[in-house]
Amino acid sequence: PGICDIDIEDYPRETWEGKGQDPLTRGEVRRLIEAPCNLRDSLALAMLYFIGLRARELALLLIENVDTERRIVSVIGKGNKMREIPYSPKLDRPIHQWLHKERKSYVSSKSPYFFPSKHGKHLRPATIHRIVHKYAVKSGIQKVVGKRGNGRAIYRVHPHILRHSYATHAVEDDIPLREIQKMMGHSSINSTLIYTGETAAFNSYYEKFRGV
Repeated sequence: PGICDIDIEDYPRETWEGKGQDPLTRGEVRRLIEAPCNLRDSLALAMLYFIGLRARELALLLIENVDTERRIVSVIGKGNKMREIPYSPKLDRPIHQWLHKERKSYVSSKSPYFFPSKHGKHLRPATIHRIVHKYAVKSGIQKVVGKRGNGRAIYRVHPHILRHSYATHAVEDDIPLREIQKMMGHSSINSTLIYTGETAAFNSYYEKFRGV
C-alpha cells in the first residue's frame, strides 16, 4: 500500500505499549533515521527513538518545551502529566538546524508547535504514523506481521516500536529501571517491565545511553 493508505488501525493495539513484539535492532533504527532526505522527517524519527516519545506527544510538542541549553524536553503525557526527558547530544545539531533554518520552510505563521503543519497547527499523530511507515518501507525494515479480518495488513514498524526499542536499548546500556520509568512516563514500574523484562543498574542516561 502507498503512504496514504496507512491507517492507525493497521497496527496491532496490543503492541502499542510494547507487548508481544520484538524491538528493532540498533542497526534497523539507524537505517530508519537515515532513510529520509529531509531534516524534518529524520529528526521526527530520531526524537521518537532518542526521547522515547509517543506519536501524540511528538505531535503536540511545543518549541518552548524544548530546552536546548539543558538538553531537556518537557512532555505532556497520559493524564496530562508533565515529565522531563533528557536527550542525547547527538540531537544538538539537527534540532538547532531545524529550529533556526529548516522549520521556516514548513510554516509561515508563528506556530508554537515544534513540528507545525503547513497551516501552523500541529502534525496529526496519524501523519507521524505515515512518516514512520514510509521510511520503514524505504529502509527495508517494514514487515507484515498479521492481517485483520477485513484483509488489511498489520505492520511491524510504527511509532511505538521506536519507543519500545528506546526502552530496551536503555536497559542494555545499564540505565536504571527507575530512570527509564520516569523518562517513559509510566505510573507503574510494571509498565516499564513490559518493555524490558528485566531490571538494570547504575549510572545515568547521559553516561550510558548509546542508542544507535
